[in-house]
Amino acid sequence: MTAIIVTKVGTNKNAPRIWLEGRKLEREGFRTGETYNVDGSKGDRLTLVKVTGGKRNVSSKKRNGAALPVIDLNAQKLAEWFDEDEKLRVTIRKGRIVIRKHYLKAAAQERLERIRKKIAEKRKLAVHSLFHGGGVLDRAIHSGMARAGVGTYVQVAVEIERKYLDLSLERNPHLFDDESVLIESPVQDICLDRAVEADFCVMGIPC
Repeated sequence: MTAIIVTKVGTNKNAPRIWLEGRKLEREGFRTGETYNVDGSKGDRLTLVKVTGGKRNVSSKKRNGAALPVIDLNAQKLAEWFDEDEKLRVTIRKGRIVIRKHYLKAAAQERLERIRKKIAEKRKLAVHSLFHGGGVLDRAIHSGMARAGVGTYVQVAVEIERKYLDLSLERNPHLFDDESVLIESPVQDICLDRAVEADFCVMGIPC
């Protein structure tokens, strides 16, 4: 069985803290009194491995009259991997616990770096436009970004009514290029290939 937990980095005694407790630890081999080692050799994660004679012990805490196993990582060294209050994804399975940054944080960092690089290289940013309508909101955002010296283009436009897409193409040809994808569909029926990366999203959500 595998347990996946989304949690956050806390603080205790002015140092970062990761606290795990409960039967999920016990089920996967981290019982009270068992020992484990912490492997930080991979820069994007910490791995806790249950071993006999390990350097750290699984402690316990009483809750509602029952003793629960606890893993408490509380040290300034944690800051080498994670930021304070950072969201984490923890996977527990068969004597191993893998702690890493939540994928949303990594995706946001990657997107920010991509946008910075594009702006530095004077490349247009890719916009995904949902509820595109006649393109009024997209035109305003495109104009504002242009005044700031940043080029944009509509990479993907989603609109349920074709007549509005046709109107936007007629009135706002400068928003699109040969790589633009126009989708006539309800937004809930769309599943884009992950390779089609948006730099930012515009949503003219109907009233």
